[in-house]
Amino acid sequence: MAYGLDCLNADALDLISGGPGWVKSDQYVLQAVIPEAAQIRVPPTGQVAGLLNGDPKLHLMLQNLLADRFKLTFHCEMKGVSAYALVLAKSGSRLLRSTVEWRNECL
Repeated sequence: MAYGLDCLNADALDLISGGPGWVKSDQYVLQAVIPEAAQIRVPPTGQVAGLLNGDPKLHLMLQNLLADRFKLTFHCEMKGVSAYALVLAKSGSRLLRSTVEWRNECL
């Protein structure tokens, strides 16, 4: 979550490459206290799932924590993959424009 990846599907989607085998299989839960000086609004207990989707400062704080405490390093790279081309049929399109905004989470 610190790097914008869907952790539960990272292996299935081949979002992580390299590293030891446990990188794709083991999961950990971190508990940390957010300093008040960070000025990050924390939702009530039980609603923390959406917390990392909001404030970019929190992503940076979590990345720094992982680097400092666990010596975790990473880099983003573009990778060529197979894809399908969507071609418009003669009868026209029946697709609707997505309401989801795409964000590039690679830093």
